[in-house]
Amino acid sequence: EAWNDLATCQDSLGKAREAVESYRRILHQGPDLPQAWYNYGNAQVEVGDLSGARDSYLEGLRLGGSEFTLLYNLGWVQSRLGQTSEAIASYRKALEFRRESHRSWYNLGNLLLQGGQVEEARQCLRRAASLRRDDPEIWNNLGNACLDCGRTFEAARCYRKALRLDSGFHSAWNNLGILHEREGRPAEALDCYRRCLALAPNHPMYQLNRALVLVSLDEPEEAIRELTRLVESEPDFGCLLGSLEALDPLRCRPDFLRLLPLLGPPPENPVPKGP
Repeated sequence: EAWNDLATCQDSLGKAREAVESYRRILHQGPDLPQAWYNYGNAQVEVGDLSGARDSYLEGLRLGGSEFTLLYNLGWVQSRLGQTSEAIASYRKALEFRRESHRSWYNLGNLLLQGGQVEEARQCLRRAASLRRDDPEIWNNLGNACLDCGRTFEAARCYRKALRLDSGFHSAWNNLGILHEREGRPAEALDCYRRCLALAPNHPMYQLNRALVLVSLDEPEEAIRELTRLVESEPDFGCLLGSLEALDPLRCRPDFLRLLPLLGPPPENPVPKGP
């Protein structure tokens, strides 16, 4: 009891390493306490021992601990360890105990989306959004799932919902820009990327997206200025830019040629553009 009180106090004070040692002592004296294994796992997460936390949560489950909390945390740890199929299984089981857990639906949907199971991901993220309608992150990721399913109208509605909830959500502006490009609306895409960069200056992917849409709009000077800013702040992007076919319209321009020393070489065996 005293060790448990001490560990709880250490946890609340942010002394995770000391809490780990205290929980270890508790489990040495009483290894059949599922709540102690749960608390031990949480403390291990705090110190970065994700493999240890996973094993602790599994032991807590074996001993009959609170299924939902253990399964939810187990899924989170497994996803961080790259054990995607195991994490998906854990979240599915967690939802058997608490169907109204929006975070479980959200995390499950994201894992399914990463694995290419886009339709099921969309259904999970829709469920998360129905349970937590004021979370812009959920709406943004639901938009991504809809876009991957080819549901562009629904995706646009989700991104706009996210932006109504948080107009400073630059990732949603970027995703809306990508959607506009796919729809063949480069001017609208350019406006979205402008908003992205106003919120997150020098973000390399936003700079690249803006430069590429400027190329498609036949604004080479501004595209090259954006590319120059990009490679000056993020030199590693130079190798990527050197091989992008989308930049081919710029390659005969002197101002682009001056940029070449900052770019990587083109690929030795470029992919043919078509017949």
